[in-house]
Amino acid sequence: MGFVKGCVDIMTGDADLRAAAAQKGIVVRGMLWTLDQLELSEKVDRATLHTGLSQIAGHRRCRLPKADLDARLGRWSDSR
Repeated sequence: MGFVKGCVDIMTGDADLRAAAAQKGIVVRGMLWTLDQLELSEKVDRATLHTGLSQIAGHRRCRLPKADLDARLGRWSDSR
């Protein structure tokens, strides 16, 4: 199966998959980007985003960047 540049985006946190996709010109998105899109769409309120991200951040296998987590949690805590 071949890929057409610009027609495929993937969502992953896997470093090897990110690197392989980047070499092929495939746009790679992550969890934080997805949550940002939910915020921008205004289909999910900030309190819900805060609760969800807090649960993700509290998981022992969470590897999201702490500074990015803290920024979003701070932004979304205003609505709690």
